[in-house]
Amino acid sequence: ASPHCPATRAVRRCPADGALTPLTSYDVVPYFKTEPGLPQIHLEGNRLVLTCLAEGSWPLEIKWMHGDRELTTYTSEYKYVIPSLQRLDAGFYRCVVRNRMGALLQRRSEVQVAYMGNFMDAEQRKTVSQGHAAVLNLLPITSCPRPQVTWFREGHKIIPSSRIAITLENQLVILAATAGDAGAYYVQAVNERNGENKTSPPIHLSVAREAGTPEATGPVIVIPPRNSSVVAGSSEATLECIASARPLEELRVTWKRNGVPVSSGLHSFGRRLTISTPTSSDTGPYVCEAALPGSPFEPARAQAFLSIIEPPYFTAEPESRILVEVEETVDLACGAMGVPPPALQWYKDAVSVHKLRNPRYQALPAGGLRIQKLRPEDSGIFQCFASNEGGEAQTSTYLDVTNVAPAFTQPPADTTVTDGMTAVLRCQVSGAPRPAITWRRGNQILASGSVRIPRFMLLESGGLQITPVFIQDAGNYTCHAANAEGSLRASATLTVWNRTSIVRPPEDSVVIKGTTAALHCGATHDPRVSLRYVWKKDNAVIAPPGSSRIVVEKDGSLLISQTWSGDIGDYTCDVVSEGGNDSRAARLEVISHPDLLILFLLSDSPWKVHLSNVGPEMTSVAVRGLTPARTYQFRVCAVNQVGRGQYSAETSRLMLPEEPPSAPPKNIVASGRTNQSIMVQWQPPPETEHNGVLRGYILRYRLAGLPGEHQQRNITSPEISYCLVTELIIWTQYEIQVAAYNGAGLGVFSRPVTEYTLQGVPTAPPQNVQTEAVNSTTIRFLWSPPPQQFVNGINQGYKVGAWAGGGLNPHPHGYYSGLLTTECLCFSLPGPGAVGHLSFTEILDTSLKVSWQEPLEKNGIITGYEVSWEVFGRNDSRLTLTLNSTTHEFKIKGLSSLTTYTIDVAAVTAVGVGLATSSTISSGVPPGQCPRPRAAPCPGPGSAFPQVGAIGDEEEWVSLYEEENEPDTQTLEIPNLTPYTQYRFRMRQVNVVGASPFSQSSRVIQTLQAPPDVAPTSITVRTASETSLRLRWVPLPDSRYNGNPEAVGYRIKYWRPGLQASALAHVISDRLEREFTVEGLEEWTEYELQMQAFNAIGAGPWSEAVRGRTRESGEWGPGPPCVPGTRSPASRPLVASASPRSPRRCWSLLGIPVPLTGTLRRPLAFVVSPLGGNSAAFWSYFQPDFAVSSEAS
Repeated sequence: ASPHCPATRAVRRCPADGALTPLTSYDVVPYFKTEPGLPQIHLEGNRLVLTCLAEGSWPLEIKWMHGDRELTTYTSEYKYVIPSLQRLDAGFYRCVVRNRMGALLQRRSEVQVAYMGNFMDAEQRKTVSQGHAAVLNLLPITSCPRPQVTWFREGHKIIPSSRIAITLENQLVILAATAGDAGAYYVQAVNERNGENKTSPPIHLSVAREAGTPEATGPVIVIPPRNSSVVAGSSEATLECIASARPLEELRVTWKRNGVPVSSGLHSFGRRLTISTPTSSDTGPYVCEAALPGSPFEPARAQAFLSIIEPPYFTAEPESRILVEVEETVDLACGAMGVPPPALQWYKDAVSVHKLRNPRYQALPAGGLRIQKLRPEDSGIFQCFASNEGGEAQTSTYLDVTNVAPAFTQPPADTTVTDGMTAVLRCQVSGAPRPAITWRRGNQILASGSVRIPRFMLLESGGLQITPVFIQDAGNYTCHAANAEGSLRASATLTVWNRTSIVRPPEDSVVIKGTTAALHCGATHDPRVSLRYVWKKDNAVIAPPGSSRIVVEKDGSLLISQTWSGDIGDYTCDVVSEGGNDSRAARLEVISHPDLLILFLLSDSPWKVHLSNVGPEMTSVAVRGLTPARTYQFRVCAVNQVGRGQYSAETSRLMLPEEPPSAPPKNIVASGRTNQSIMVQWQPPPETEHNGVLRGYILRYRLAGLPGEHQQRNITSPEISYCLVTELIIWTQYEIQVAAYNGAGLGVFSRPVTEYTLQGVPTAPPQNVQTEAVNSTTIRFLWSPPPQQFVNGINQGYKVGAWAGGGLNPHPHGYYSGLLTTECLCFSLPGPGAVGHLSFTEILDTSLKVSWQEPLEKNGIITGYEVSWEVFGRNDSRLTLTLNSTTHEFKIKGLSSLTTYTIDVAAVTAVGVGLATSSTISSGVPPGQCPRPRAAPCPGPGSAFPQVGAIGDEEEWVSLYEEENEPDTQTLEIPNLTPYTQYRFRMRQVNVVGASPFSQSSRVIQTLQAPPDVAPTSITVRTASETSLRLRWVPLPDSRYNGNPEAVGYRIKYWRPGLQASALAHVISDRLEREFTVEGLEEWTEYELQMQAFNAIGAGPWSEAVRGRTRESGEWGPGPPCVPGTRSPASRPLVASASPRSPRRCWSLLGIPVPLTGTLRRPLAFVVSPLGGNSAAFWSYFQPDFAVSSEAS
């Protein structure tokens, strides 16, 4: 090396005279300070912040990618924030950092979103033969991470044993199934990250019996081991094998590797083999063998292969910086190994080499990259990524192409800006290696790859940005560009003007009509610029007329003489100059006569002011907001700044017409009265909402949850506040609404209430009744429930009857005696036979009803019936009553409670009393009072477990639940309660006699919180600007919060139609907020928007999507290129033009103005339309007949 030119890493030429030259300081290529770690998992709805810590020469810019999709453009922000994580946000993220040297791609970082869906299948049924293995698969459910699973049978947790196993895939395996294994099985899945748990639909298992004695069966592999792969360094690898045989207790399961039994790592009754800290030496096949020792059966075998995945690692890497001259060829080395062998991919400045499609870039067989005939634009960062199933690795190098001296492609230019604005001085330079840029002012370095001063920023293009600019920043700035081949510089002057501003703005003024109004507007400005004052009234420019009534002074003041009401308005002073613009506004009022004050009198109430700002020029006014069907009087007085004048005379009384009631009836209560009727009660609407004299009510009802038509009942009296709805369906839920009406029409209906009719008797027997003999003294009955639609209530159980049958007659013939003939009638006693079907109903404490049917053997004409009753065992208490022949039931009164009676009924003919039918029965007892109910803690947000219950407070109690035919029940579950609400309960008993008094109320208990169950309503969207939409809605009522009001908020998501996967979201924490403006949208683009409410427990349902479109933009590209016109018939020129060149048209193209000139004295212009729509390539234009000379151009 020359003594005057020290050696450097870059080739450097020495000047011919040997003078010393400063060394070029290299810019630093970007590099990452940290690399991504293990996958991170976050809860759905949480806030996620991703950081990208990088260093390098300034300016340093960062962008973020999700998979192959760009999330941001290059900015100086190193964080990426997702305010509320959604499931679609899961995936791989990576950041890209760049500066003037190139761009660098970071290794990907995995983000998982914890969530849990619902089980996707309905309940299932499975049948297995007795003694065989039953395998119950886990019903599919979406969850991240994989849920923890617990199996249950009939509510009892299943514990694995020698006969029962739960596989690695959460299957339930029951070996040697028996009849006792039959039943309903279900799964409880728990997401350990977000705490959610779901219960699956049941799987009904039936075990079919086999005839005869079970025989021994050979070993069978029920669940074979699966091929498994684990990443090197994992803590363990597990193989599983489940086998079955008969007898099961003698089955032996062994594991072998290379024919040698494995004795360590066995557990779960030998079904699982666990290999701790597996390495490459543990790879290979493993055999599971199931055998029955001492039996003739061959062992069953199954094999699985264990493989170890090794993450990629590099065996060959390029140097961190490679310097090569232009036109040369360079090979970038990259080799990697791993299991399986990794795939290699090259990137240049964070762009895949395959996408560049550069024929000079050639991939080498060993994994390297060859670049031929190097050019200056080949300089940059090259990265080699190696990836397989175990992960990815990357290595990079900076390729520096030399031998091209710096040259300006856009040198700095003089620039003038206003104080407080942003100034940008351009400086674009080419060269190889890429020249380093340094900006100086005098001897001070302002910005470079290693120097950064506040307000001064080196741009990626090489320019200098100053934000904000101050007066003292004016002066000369020099751009220095240098690389190993040379250096150059250029300067430019920055001029900074003082900002023009209004220092004496106009003020709001009130003047008297006819006087002069003065609005001042004093401004300061740079002496090098001139000012222009523009006054506007109500946004219209004021052009002073020829008269001197409106004058603009030199100092900007506006003088208006002889003011009148037409001068009232908002005045704006705009100051326009090259040093900036400024604007101020003020209001001018002109007063003359006083305003009017209107008062009204409602019936005999005090006078009230209704309108207090009626203008003095008004002689009539519409008074709104009054109450219908009321009598009013009005009076008027004048008011000015001095005070109030005398009232006018009162108007005559005016009666307003009726309007339909504006509110529904309140406190509507419905209760099932019978199995075909419901009693509905209500209270009238508030009197202020009657809007007239109530004439009655309309009650409508229909089946709940179905879209059928309503049935109506008309209650024609306003004094009746109840209605018994009859002829309903047994044990069916109805939806009921009530509305009031007056002479003007029907008012609004109330919110629907739902209620069931009472239960009825099942109308269908059990189906598929079968019997089978279990042993010599036991018979098993099998049946299916009757169809649900015929149960008419809740199935409470079954009654099974059995009786001994008669013996079989060994002979198919015989004699029958006791028959009657028409020739001879024989009887042993006078009178008819016994009455049939003696029964008792309505059994009360002092009365009961006895019923019977006519005797089968009348033996004559029935003339009546004789009913007798006595206390059991006391003949002296016997009473007898004779009834006519048409009576078949009788109510016996005057009985004693809790007493047993004997009751006889006999038919009577002319001959005498027939054979009596007798029965004994006990009278009833009136119901007692219930104990005070006790409410247990609420297990969930929609129910409570009171001892017995209803709900309400001291003023009004509502019947929520009724339980029939369960006198011994100790616990009732009350469903359909409101979350996060306090309740008290009380109860009473009911029997055939009547209802007991209510018990004392329970203590107060509160249900738990729950997510909101409705979305915001009345959602509308309006266009706000070219890039924003305004969304309005009605907030949730307090009763719908379902939780702590302080935690209630709203979430808005929006997307372009068809692109819901890329939806964005905003969170609004104010529960009372009614509108929100979505910013940053594209011009003239349609969007779909949805809303949901959330609280501390979770989010509610999404609303229906609404659509809105942003406004058109004024952007306009270059005009269409002209195409020579042609002459059409009738002297009509035809002009053709290509469609306007605009890379992005944010508007609807309506036409293009075309100016024409000719011999006419004034130019003509026509607006024309495209042929075939805005997408046509060429347009045609026609002009009606006109004279054209040969000299016309």
